[in-house]
Amino acid sequence: MVSKDKTYKLDNEYLLCTGIYKPGIGAFQICDKDGVIKEPVRNRDGYILDHGTRLVFNRINELIEVT
Repeated sequence: MVSKDKTYKLDNEYLLCTGIYKPGIGAFQICDKDGVIKEPVRNRDGYILDHGTRLVFNRINELIEVT
């Protein structure tokens, strides 16, 4: 079962669980292997291109817990 504040791996990305909302839906933040959240990706003008937030729908069973 997925738990809040634990680190998981999905599709070659490390994700920190920030919340579970309904069965099969989870909110995650991109992080490193140790669970430290990465900064948003910005372009050279300073605009944020990727906030690093990921919603996982119906793939909760594919998450691999990182210990």
